[in-house]
Amino acid sequence: MQRWRVGADLPGGLDEAVARSREAFARLAGVPTGRVAIGASVSQLIANVAGGLPEGARVLVASGDFTSVRCRSFPFTDSGSSTTSC
Repeated sequence: MQRWRVGADLPGGLDEAVARSREAFARLAGVPTGRVAIGASVSQLIANVAGGLPEGARVLVASGDFTSVRCRSFPFTDSGSSTTSC
């Protein structure tokens, strides 16, 4: 990470570490590596989920979770979906 902090590394230089991280998480979660997403932010990834929901879908989110998935917050309400927190 020191090289990244000082601008001496390129994003592609981290591909191997990202791939290993995805593989390790997939093993922990018991899912294929292809089912583990990597993104720059929660909002970036959750927007993809919201965009794939049918109109009127109900979404369950954890109370106090990331602001990107809060009730009455983008992106779920924009898709006509409703959210419920637990």
